[in-house]
Amino acid sequence: MGDTPGDPPAGLVDDLRSLGLDVEYATDSGTGRPYATVGGGPAANRGWGRYVIDLSRPARVVVQVPHPANDLGTEVIGVQLFREVPGAVLVIAGTHRRAANGAGDVAHRTDSMFHAIAEEHTRRHLPQLQLHGFGDAGLPSADLVLSAGAGDDGPLLDDIADRLDDDLRVCRAWRHDCGDLEGRRNKQGEVAARHGVEFLHVELSRSARDDAEVRAAVVRALGDALDRP
Repeated sequence: MGDTPGDPPAGLVDDLRSLGLDVEYATDSGTGRPYATVGGGPAANRGWGRYVIDLSRPARVVVQVPHPANDLGTEVIGVQLFREVPGAVLVIAGTHRRAANGAGDVAHRTDSMFHAIAEEHTRRHLPQLQLHGFGDAGLPSADLVLSAGAGDDGPLLDDIADRLDDDLRVCRAWRHDCGDLEGRRNKQGEVAARHGVEFLHVELSRSARDDAEVRAAVVRALGDALDRP
């Protein structure tokens, strides 16, 4: 979609539909904001994912969900965060991460529609936040791991972590060893780092994802930090 609210560029919808993608428009009953969805229809045989674009203002932040149905609840948090930030774009992968012997793990591959879309967002210098989940035993000392992936830390990371300290145990990857949950080899993060674009890698424990109050606190903190002028 284009960088401004309203109608998409001429011919874009026809181009998307020629690829077998459905394009639909609606108004979010919760926020009152218009949005568009792009994705494969019921008969689609390609897992190209689903994309939701807030049309109320120019795109300014991207929320990525690379492992729906595997990192349970991240797709729900992604939708909630999309609603929290006007001008957000929500990108949800179209396959399970274990599909085709791991070929569906879009966070660690560059040959997917998910990655191609992320590269385009990087070219447009849109900040990206990617949501993941881990089992409680993976890092018992933390509820949430926050990092810049392959990029450098900055004030936004500190701002988010400080907002969450009262509700969760936050492992700050720029200060502490957070094990294998830091997203240093995340492919979308590597592209963003090469171009100096903000990339936030967020890992939530299973207990945190299962707790509605904790999820709400995370969404508020992330949304408030991302909802910048």
